[in-house]
Amino acid sequence: MSLQNPILLDLGTLDASLTGCTVAQELCYNYDWFLTILKDGTDGNPTMTVEVSNNGVNWVSYNCKANNVTLEDVYSGFTDDSIPAKYFRLCFEPNGTTTGDLIIDMNLKPS
Repeated sequence: MSLQNPILLDLGTLDASLTGCTVAQELCYNYDWFLTILKDGTDGNPTMTVEVSNNGVNWVSYNCKANNVTLEDVYSGFTDDSIPAKYFRLCFEPNGTTTGDLIIDMNLKPS
């Protein structure tokens, strides 16, 4: 059995008290992916929406399971077999959070 090293993408650190999105990422179907979102010093529970686009300009919410979910919901397991768009990004709303950061990473591993 061969183990391949995953690729770690740093999707950035966002201020949890502000509305914002990660930089758009182009999807690659040759990789399995896993998101890690850490809260650092937050006093609330921000919400996340997965947005997708075919051109990197016009964005829509991906689906109801990934629309305005709390990070606890994400931690309990956000999975999907495929996202049929070319680009995706993660958007966050403070949801009452007034301090702290969100640290977002994505691990990619050849499938």
